[in-house]
Amino acid sequence: MRYWKQQAWLVGIVGLAVLTCSLGVRGLAQQPKVNPGTEKRPRPTLLYFGVSACANCHTNPENYKDSPPLLCRCNETVIWKKEDKHKDAYTNLFKDRAQQMVKILQIKDVGNEKSCVSCHGVYVADANLKHPSFKAEDGVSCVACHGPYKEWIDKHGGIDREEWRKKPRQEKEDVWGMTDLWDPAKRTKKCASCHIGNSDEGKVVTHAMYAAGHPPLPGVEVSTFSDAMPRHWQYLKEKKEAAQKLLDYKPDELERTKLVVIGGLVDLQEAMNLLATQAEAQTRAAEPEGRALDLAQLDCYACHHELKVPGWRQARGYSGTPGRPQFRQWPLALIKLGMHHAGQDNRMPELEKKLSALRAAFDVQPFGKLDEVARAAHDLAKWCAQLEAGLGQKNIKYDRAGAVSLLRQLCSLSATDVPDYDTARQMAWAFKMIYSELAELDPKPANDSEIQAKLKALDAELKLSLPSGQEHQLLAELPLALQKISEYNPGKVQQIFQQLAKLLPPAADKSKP
Repeated sequence: MRYWKQQAWLVGIVGLAVLTCSLGVRGLAQQPKVNPGTEKRPRPTLLYFGVSACANCHTNPENYKDSPPLLCRCNETVIWKKEDKHKDAYTNLFKDRAQQMVKILQIKDVGNEKSCVSCHGVYVADANLKHPSFKAEDGVSCVACHGPYKEWIDKHGGIDREEWRKKPRQEKEDVWGMTDLWDPAKRTKKCASCHIGNSDEGKVVTHAMYAAGHPPLPGVEVSTFSDAMPRHWQYLKEKKEAAQKLLDYKPDELERTKLVVIGGLVDLQEAMNLLATQAEAQTRAAEPEGRALDLAQLDCYACHHELKVPGWRQARGYSGTPGRPQFRQWPLALIKLGMHHAGQDNRMPELEKKLSALRAAFDVQPFGKLDEVARAAHDLAKWCAQLEAGLGQKNIKYDRAGAVSLLRQLCSLSATDVPDYDTARQMAWAFKMIYSELAELDPKPANDSEIQAKLKALDAELKLSLPSGQEHQLLAELPLALQKISEYNPGKVQQIFQQLAKLLPPAADKSKP
């Protein structure tokens, strides 16, 4: 018990609201790097604004009818306040379920507990860094995701707006401090900091939190979760032509498909970073009983599952010694998809070798050998970072032909691998998102009604629909979610994917742009 109390005291709780939304939040952000040639320019000034500082412009689109801001619609705050669960993230810390967790975990001041507020809002340790407009009850607010720096906030909405529009994204981030959320990898990392975890930012869900009542953290596919917020921004395709020109819009690039592919890779990278840093931290524990990987870093359903014989787990087999839980599997769901799209199938043996090393580190002793887990996880995270850079290169196309190929690859992966519940959801979410964007290119896609029927069948098996908006609460839907996990049958999911494969056009079909 002393171990669990120690864990609970050190980490606190992460809470409830951020589980069903998509954009994470960092605490005290690191100072950005300055591009070569701009070394003499002072670095951006860390300053945390509140929502009210942004609302004056981003609530009143009618004020810009004669001189539109172009890059946005100026209704972002309206959508965020009325529909986004991020708004309620901080106040949820004071509701009944969270307060019961606070009592069990012996948290003295949840409103100022870093491990809680870092994901439930914006944690600011130094009061001098707070702008007068800053309010903790704003929750996961504007600067949480867009960057807490004075210069870009002043620049983008002031009299220099025209000059700001012309600046490249990289300069806006490196010099002025505005996070480049148009970059799929950076956007996913921002989301993953809460939805997966980040040790450096104090965002770590522990097994003690689960025992106290924290709902399970699901897998996260960032494009799907973004739409479920719902989005308060537009993709480039949805913007007006003038804005598209300023933002270098490429009509033949499928933005959401690109986010699915790169986001899936980044999920694995961030999961491995979290696993490695947590393993390293536990090696430094003062007491021997603390030198063990927290159970929350392991595959939950290796232990928490229905006892069925025969069952799909026995049929699938085990990667290591039965009874020794492995790391969470769902972040692996889309890595092979990214490799295939990058034309790097030949590197599959490298991936398997690194995964084998990590699995072996968990197999050496119950709950893994910490130093070997840390080493293997770090190695895999670095490998993912290299692949991530490749997927963002200009020669990698995210067009119609690429989308068809990705959909067929998802069907193929389902046929060869037996996915667990969370992994199957990742694959199904990816398929739905890529197909929805592909279907927009053709008013009457072939076999669309049949494909939509199969997607509904996947939804019924996996509960793919997320509790979108503020009116749909996670806790109300949690019993059904747990029921779906209990009843999960991978054979049915595999069968649906095989049927989908027969309905798709050939992967080599490049007849349409």
